[in-house]
Amino acid sequence: MVIASATVSPEFARALGKRLAGMGLLMIDGPVSGGAAKAASGEMTIMASGAPEAFAKCEGVLKAIAGKVYRLGDEPGPGSVVKMVNQLLAGVHIAAAGEAMALAIRSGADPDRTYEVIANSAGSS
Repeated sequence: MVIASATVSPEFARALGKRLAGMGLLMIDGPVSGGAAKAASGEMTIMASGAPEAFAKCEGVLKAIAGKVYRLGDEPGPGSVVKMVNQLLAGVHIAAAGEAMALAIRSGADPDRTYEVIANSAGSS
């Protein structure tokens, strides 16, 4: 039983799943999100895909390390697809936040106060 939690391409996850299956091993494609704080507290989010029997074998492990486990498919690949989408959105949000703060500063707004307002408003996405 292998739980692959690295952020990899869906193609890599599928290929690894096939390679492991050839060796008689089950695999869950289970990239994670949440950072160091969530990892330390066992509250990671896992975007998982794999055979139902793989989930049955490692249910206790997944519960121990994750606050949320999303079952996204019955074979490796979909977990990595959703992780890729999550990373793309995170990158867009970071870039947009940087541009928005640059606009505020160029326009004369205090950056600390601007950040405080945004962090406590709908712009904090």
